[in-house]
Amino acid sequence: MKQRMKISDKNTQIGIDIGTSKICCAITEINSDEESNKILGVASVPSQGIKKGSIVHRDRVMDAIEAAVREAELMAGIKVNRAMLSISGDHIRGINTQGAIAIQKGT
Repeated sequence: MKQRMKISDKNTQIGIDIGTSKICCAITEINSDEESNKILGVASVPSQGIKKGSIVHRDRVMDAIEAAVREAELMAGIKVNRAMLSISGDHIRGINTQGAIAIQKGT
């Protein structure tokens, strides 16, 4: 019988680190009564689609991220619905920008 996984909640943190050689995922539970988090699940898979810190094949990177998250989810028994992402490199730049979107009333 297939076991149903619960959905992660506000007391769960999910972190993903994207590196040139591997992609890691960790799922932790925050306990406000204690000073440490409980590690629920971890996974590490070889990176694909990344060369010298740059994404060269988006679909392969997405597949590797999904594999790492899936392995950590299975270990934790939790279905991830949001995560924090870490990626670094000399080519990473941040820009401040604004955007707008029109929303039709009644939809």
